[in-house]
This record gives sequence, C-alpha cells and structure tokens, in this order.
Amino acid sequence: MEKLLEKFMSKKSVENLIVFLVLIIITIIVLNSMYKEEKESTPMSNNIITNHENNSGYKTDFEKRLENVLSKISGAGNVDVMVSYENDVKKIPMVDTKNVKTITSEKDTAGGERKTEETNTETTIVYETSGNNKAPVIQEYTVPKVAGVIVVSEGGDDAIVKEKLISAVESVTGVSVHKIQVFGK
Repeated sequence: MEKLLEKFMSKKSVENLIVFLVLIIITIIVLNSMYKEEKESTPMSNNIITNHENNSGYKTDFEKRLENVLSKISGAGNVDVMVSYENDVKKIPMVDTKNVKTITSEKDTAGGERKTEETNTETTIVYETSGNNKAPVIQEYTVPKVAGVIVVSEGGDDAIVKEKLISAVESVTGVSVHKIQVFGK
C-alpha cells in the first residue's frame, strides 16, 4: 500500500495531474465563452416576430373580402375562396443600436507602439408600455405571400365566368394563372 501511495505522489504524477486540471479549466472557459456568444446572438435572431394568431385573422379577412368581390361578378353567384400562403405575417420590431468604439494606444520603453481597437455593438428591442403590458414597437409588418387560390363558384362551370374570376384573382393577388383554380358548385 505504501508503494502505491508513493508511486501516486511521485513528482511526475503530480505534474500530469496539474496539467490535466489546467486543460479542464481551459476547456470550461472556452465552452462558457461560446455559450455566452450564442446567448448574446439569440436576441438578434428573434427580431422578426411571427404571430400565428394574427395570421389566421389576416388570412380569413382577405378570403372574405375576396369572396365578397368575386360574388359580385356577373354570373358568379355564391363564391367560396381558399387561399394558401408561402409564409406567415411577420412583425419586424424597432431596435435601438448602440456602437461603442475604443482605441487604445500604448508605447513601450524600447520605442515600439501598439494600437488596439475595440468595437462593441449592443442591440435592444424598443418596447412600449401601456399599464402593465409591455409590447415591442413594430417597425414593419410583412404580409404573407399568396401561393395559390381555389375558387368555388355557382357559375364556375361557365367558361366566361371562369375567365373573369381567374382574371380578378390574378389582379388582386399577383399569382400566376396556373396557380388559380376555379370550380363550379
């Protein structure tokens, strides 16, 4: 037992143990700094807010307005519309960006000069408070892009009415004709 203790406590083993501990500490510091950078960059990636509750409201409102207009076309009759979208409504919040630039100049006794330049950028989302509610100030809304439209109409079997419906949907949505389908009821 004494030989084992002496072998473990030998100078080489202690040096190896110290080197191993130093490597573990360095690894922890590196992983911690990577985690902090990842955490700091997360708010920037969350600057675009998608609101699924507003998406359904926007979509159904647009479909209802389109149904209302299309039903007024001569011969169309009662109209039902389904619109599919490529993306969601996006709210882009207003951000406050602060840039701080620090320049440090050092001279050593041998006449050498060293300049260090450091730039820090801090971005925060601007909020407005109303009572107990805190909500981001929205800088821009991005409406969803229409991918395709289906129209079911009482007069959809008539070629002339079908052409009028397709033309109306194309002019309102900007969707190409092959992505608009019209069917009769």
